[in-house]
Amino acid sequence: MSSTQDCRAVTERVTAFCSRCLPRQGAAVLVAISGGRDSVALLHALCSAAPALRLGLYAAHVSHGLRSRESGHHEQRFVERLCAELKVPLLVRRIPPGTVEADARSARSGVESAARRLRYRALADAAAECNARYIATGHHLDDQLETCLYRFLNGSGPGGLAGIPELAPLPYSNELRVLRPLLAVSRAEVNAYLTEVGLEYIEDESNRSCRFARNRVRSQLTPLLEREFPGYRGAVTAAALRHAELAAFLSGEAASRCPWYPADKDGTALRCDSAQFYALAPPLRREALLQAYNRLFPGGAPLPNRFLEATARSSRPRRNGTVLRGAGVHLWLSGESLFCTPDVVLNAKKGYVFVVLKDMSVPIGALGVLSLATASTEGRDAGIELAVDRTVVKDPLIVRSRRHGDTVQTVAGTKKIKNIFSEWGLNEEQKGLVPVLEDREGVLAVVGAPFGRPNLLSARAASSGAALGPAARAVRITFDGV
Repeated sequence: MSSTQDCRAVTERVTAFCSRCLPRQGAAVLVAISGGRDSVALLHALCSAAPALRLGLYAAHVSHGLRSRESGHHEQRFVERLCAELKVPLLVRRIPPGTVEADARSARSGVESAARRLRYRALADAAAECNARYIATGHHLDDQLETCLYRFLNGSGPGGLAGIPELAPLPYSNELRVLRPLLAVSRAEVNAYLTEVGLEYIEDESNRSCRFARNRVRSQLTPLLEREFPGYRGAVTAAALRHAELAAFLSGEAASRCPWYPADKDGTALRCDSAQFYALAPPLRREALLQAYNRLFPGGAPLPNRFLEATARSSRPRRNGTVLRGAGVHLWLSGESLFCTPDVVLNAKKGYVFVVLKDMSVPIGALGVLSLATASTEGRDAGIELAVDRTVVKDPLIVRSRRHGDTVQTVAGTKKIKNIFSEWGLNEEQKGLVPVLEDREGVLAVVGAPFGRPNLLSARAASSGAALGPAARAVRITFDGV
């Protein structure tokens, strides 16, 4: 196939994809653009398809703070020039240097995983700014093959072996969807497209580093498969389709045989019939647990296999109480019902973290529920609620447990949060539960209400107190004890 044919084929596939997956009129799409070859090709192809599909296109560039300042500025300037040439509005989000590494240490995950988490949050913030419900990424067919191989080597089940979905919820968001219009386009076709339209791009040096497992699959395993098993691409693609069918079947069976129902008015707890759950075969039990988890944490990181296996193969406990705790989930038996709720205490060493993308309630151990809602401050009962002016919040806003070295800048100066806890007379277990509100610029508040202690606002949040009049919009933090 000639380069011109490749170019036309890519544009046609992207147009057909958008016609099938997007609303017919006026969809707003935010394109995640790093400046690399895949995202550059995606942005250009979507620009070509936009007039006929009446798409509203925006672009978002996220700087992770992992490279040198000079390199980061070079990438940003390149993306700015490209978006200006294509007449696409650009939103830039910068993650402060050191944030990704700190998040990786806190979550005990790899740097890649931490960067992905923070990137999703930054993209959600950018999508909210431009009122887009869809975020397009440049994943292509070779990414799909590498993902399937990587997940197989890590022991994934049918849902994981189905590969990357072409349309899926954005992690940590109920409303946003991720689109992958290039998923049927190979890397070779992407390269031919860029050559034909004369587009430049930035080569990410980290893509060649064998420090990362995904890169080792790309640079070492797939060339071996190409040489020894030339037909592996078609075989892996066919296997992914079969696993997608199997995953859909298991999902339907689990939902019909063991449905989960809201156990509270906020939907922060789910329940099912325990007899129905324990009557399921292990594959359906795993799927039932995943369905509960995905309802509680839409788009979140997958549950680890050890969590699923322990519950999938166990017999029904003889007594009421905790069935399993871990991975952010608390599963317990009470009477004839099995309950599943978020578990704010993941581990004494790991702590907990919740991203506040909308109004939400967070269980604080067995003490009660912390609620966060954007509302008027009028009628606020002082001493029960804490209000933070929304205008000072630099999203994303998170609620988390204390981390080593945490400080808060108060009107009286900088204070170590561990010293505040000591002044409050808290024991070690209590110290691990106290909610800390934080945004991109640091700690906004320390919530002592669950322990009968005063709430503490940072100077940045407190300095806007004059603006918290009856008409102000604020993040109101309320604690309701059990």
